[in-house]
Amino acid sequence: AVAMANLGLKVGYIGKVSDDAFGRFICSYLNGKGVDVSHIRTDDTGRRSGLTMGEIREDGKCSYFMYRQDCADLNIQCTEIDEKYIADAKMLLISGTSLTHSPARESVFLAMSYARKNNTRIILDLDYICILPYGSASIRYGDRYTRRIRCYGADVSSWEQG
Repeated sequence: AVAMANLGLKVGYIGKVSDDAFGRFICSYLNGKGVDVSHIRTDDTGRRSGLTMGEIREDGKCSYFMYRQDCADLNIQCTEIDEKYIADAKMLLISGTSLTHSPARESVFLAMSYARKNNTRIILDLDYICILPYGSASIRYGDRYTRRIRCYGADVSSWEQG
């Protein structure tokens, strides 16, 4: 969203954040970068916002660590999706990560149905992460990267050039 706003596009964000300083920081940061945050909901159940930390090591390899267990954004409800907001947009960008858990999955499908109904273009970023109840998985992304995922309580992912 920030990158698109930096290019001068009119950008809004539909999502959910935690009801704490981190959630308020996320909204404040996005708003400060020119992103409309009027459709970011606040979770009132105590769920936290997901967190991703990244590093670029001296050897040029990148690592990302994701903490996404039962986070606020994956708990956005269908009742929190505004059809008019989507209808007024030129396009709807969907993150594949939102398809990994309910109720976010159903909310995404509803948002997509609103977009189709109102002739809003749908763009799907397949940033899908296969979350397993245990063990690990590798997903190949083209010729450049392999994502390795290990799930022991908190979800932790890292990228390695492969």
